[in-house]
Order: sequence, then C-alpha cells, then structure tokens
Amino acid sequence: MKTRGISGLLGLVESMSESVEELANQLRNRYDEARDSITISQQKQKCQHDGRHSKEEFDVGDLIILKLNQFGSGYKPIKPRTHKLAPVGTPVWIMEKLSPLSYQIELSSDVIYA
Repeated sequence: MKTRGISGLLGLVESMSESVEELANQLRNRYDEARDSITISQQKQKCQHDGRHSKEEFDVGDLIILKLNQFGSGYKPIKPRTHKLAPVGTPVWIMEKLSPLSYQIELSSDVIYA
C-alpha cells in the first residue's frame, strides 16, 4: 500500500499509534494476570507449608529423638536396621536452651554422630 502526501503519512502514524496502544494494553493485562497468578500460587504454598510444619519448642530436661541427617556434610552412616521397626534416631536430653530453635544436648558415648 503506497501512501502519498502528508495526510497519508499522518493516517498511517495514527493507525500505528492505535495498534501500539492496544498492544501495550494487552501487555499490561498479561502482566497483571501473571502477577495475580503468582500471588495466588504463593498463598497456596504458604497455606500448605503452615499446615504441615509446626514450630516445636522444647524445655531444658526434655528427652528428644536425635535423627542424623543422611545427606549433610560429615554424614557417617549408621548400622543398617535389622528389622522394620528398628529405631531411626537416638534419645538425648536437652541440657541448655540457646535460642527458641537451638539447644545444647547431652550425647552419650554410644551415640553415633558425624
């Protein structure tokens, strides 16, 4: 399509600016939809996390089960379990509460740790 003269060029620029504005509006709408969907997804993930995890705090003198992290640094494999209901951790006593989620524990000599 050939346009001649200034009036033809102005019409072409106006139609281009309308399509650019329409494209910009579509882009804004997609951005808003994506942001809303991310927000909904984050809310679902938070709800699932809060439902599955509980913050347990222990007191000095409590007896707890210490489970060894099988994938952490310095992991030393424990003896293989001989039967299905064998213990997977070792009972230890809490000696001192350092913070709400960190404790000093008493390890006996028969505890296998890294």
